[in-house]
Parts: sequence; C-alpha cells; structure tokens
Amino acid sequence: MMSVPGDKSSGTIAATNVNEQGVITVQENSNYDGLPKATISNYIRILAHSSKADRCALLLGLVCACGSGTALPLMNIVFGKMVRSFSGYFVPDSQVTKDMFKAAVNRNAYTMPLAILQTEAD
Repeated sequence: MMSVPGDKSSGTIAATNVNEQGVITVQENSNYDGLPKATISNYIRILAHSSKADRCALLLGLVCACGSGTALPLMNIVFGKMVRSFSGYFVPDSQVTKDMFKAAVNRNAYTMPLAILQTEAD
C-alpha cells in the first residue's frame, strides 16, 4: 500500500491509499488539530548529526548575529549624545560658544566613519 498525504484545507487530513489492484481509497480524519508542537528534543536530534565544522559555523553565525544586533542600538546612543552636544550651539540665545561647539565636533569626530560604515552595511 502506498499512502499520500491529501488536502488539509478543510481542517481534516485525508490519506489516499492505492492497493495492488489499483483501487484508490480515501480515508479522512476529522480530528486533526493542526501540526504537532515542535519540542526542543526535535532540534537537539537534528543538531546531533552535525560535524565539528557545522558547530563552528553555527557559533560564528551566532556571534555575528549578536554583533549585528547590538551595533544599531549602540549607534543610536552615540548619535543621540552627538546631536545633544551639537544642538545647544544652534539654539538662539544659547550659552554654547563657538569654541565649545568646535570641541564637541572634535570629540565626536570618530563617530562619522562609524556612521558611514553602519549605513553602508544596512
């Protein structure tokens, strides 16, 4: 007997069986609740077949994903501080002098190459 999964669009599972004489029978199971829940043991079972190179690639991918995920929030913090230090100079009647503004520009000059790199990476 050969079993082929059928259409499950109606919420039921149908199995099609073909016997030796070529007779096709369809069996429906109306108690179908959806796909079974994936447990952690399924993932462990898959990873148990990995080689040392596979594990190294997974670890490298994890480290790169963590680095990529932390870069944008850190750049937002740096740019927020930079904008805050610049905005005082351009506000009318502010107490920030031209020398204070230039010092802030020099202090924050290292962030511009980082901003260009982050923009190019996205």
